[in-house]
Amino acid sequence: MSSEETVVITQRLKAVLDLVEDGIYLSDRNGMTLWVNKAYERLTGHPREYFNGRYVGELVESGVFNKVLNPQIVKTKKSASVVQELGQHRKTIVLRGFPILDEKGQVELVISFARDITAITQLREQIAGQRNIIE
Repeated sequence: MSSEETVVITQRLKAVLDLVEDGIYLSDRNGMTLWVNKAYERLTGHPREYFNGRYVGELVESGVFNKVLNPQIVKTKKSASVVQELGQHRKTIVLRGFPILDEKGQVELVISFARDITAITQLREQIAGQRNIIE
């Protein structure tokens, strides 16, 4: 496969991933952000250029989000999930991360899928409040 064909396939794959409704966050084994899809941009309110080339730890320190899965997945080589809070937007998302292994069985990339559950979380809080009133 030529490098030109690889570029075309990469562009098409990114276009397909931009159609996915869940946010997609791709990072390398060191936690450097390689790419996010359009849904992730909508979730966070930040353009993908804001994330590209930045480390997940740096994004936690700057308050973009409060939890990351990359270090855990790299260490265990297993998928993981966490509830993550997005800083300034006060959104609650379920983050599911998966390792992508190289030919030697080492984690090369981590892909995470983010789904907004803010409305569900708010509804649970309202129900809990109503139960307290009833009791």
